[in-house]
Amino acid sequence: MYFERVFALSKALQDKAGMGRACSRLGDVFKALGDIERAETYHKQLFALSQQLSHAVGQCTALTNLGELALASGKVDLAADHYAQLQAVAEREKQSSFLAISHSGQAAVCRARGNFTDALSHYECTLAACQESSDKRGMAKALGHMADSWLAIGDFGKANEHYEQQLRLAHDLDDGMMECLVYRSLGLAHSKYGEYNKAAEYNKRQVSIASSLPAAQQIEAGRAWANLGETYECLFRFADAVPCYKKLLDIASMCCDEAEKMRGYAGLGRCHREMGNTDDAMAAFEQRLQMAQALRDVVAEVECYAE
Repeated sequence: MYFERVFALSKALQDKAGMGRACSRLGDVFKALGDIERAETYHKQLFALSQQLSHAVGQCTALTNLGELALASGKVDLAADHYAQLQAVAEREKQSSFLAISHSGQAAVCRARGNFTDALSHYECTLAACQESSDKRGMAKALGHMADSWLAIGDFGKANEHYEQQLRLAHDLDDGMMECLVYRSLGLAHSKYGEYNKAAEYNKRQVSIASSLPAAQQIEAGRAWANLGETYECLFRFADAVPCYKKLLDIASMCCDEAEKMRGYAGLGRCHREMGNTDDAMAAFEQRLQMAQALRDVVAEVECYAE
């Protein structure tokens, strides 16, 4: 591998800065490949080299990645240690962007432990750090995480308030995908509390924005139609839900997304069954069953037989 060669040459030249850059790239490559063990090895080397060189950004980069890798492998306590260490370095070196990351990471650790109250405290610190560095995108993400945490605690009012703040920032950033995701969250939140008509309004806004996204992101439009279809089902408006699932199937076929196609057939099957269209329901469920068998999705296959 190219970067391994760079690392070897830098080591031969006793170029610690070059070794550190190679370690960073190698860690990122193995992280992307899902090889957590080798990614950790290189990021640990990056951290050690950065300490020797008193390079704050290198130390923070390594600790950020080590925290993410630990969380990904379910090592929650280890992730907490990495993020706490990152916070200490970021505060000492006045690295506001990494300070935000450290608190966001510690919040993720708290959520993994089911401690949403402490998670909120860390997200508030994340938000403050992002405000200090005028990082609107970071602020928006923090507000979304805070909304999710309030919803988990059971405070719908606070959750809704934070989603709305996130939505305003997404609009300021002209980020259509973020707006879609916020509308999806608002729809799900209102559905959770039985406010299905309000949820449908947010689903329709999600559909409208998602439909104008670039071709590479069009599957989000399909998911938006599915969300609207599921909300209509909750309202017993099965005839209105059917065209939503057909839209999902069209888009999922275009995007070659098999999981969303199965979701579409499942929705169609349920709606036709509720409307008494037995033949159409069976046809939809059979389509989903064939896909589940082809994908060797045992869970979906069992669900199909149950239907």
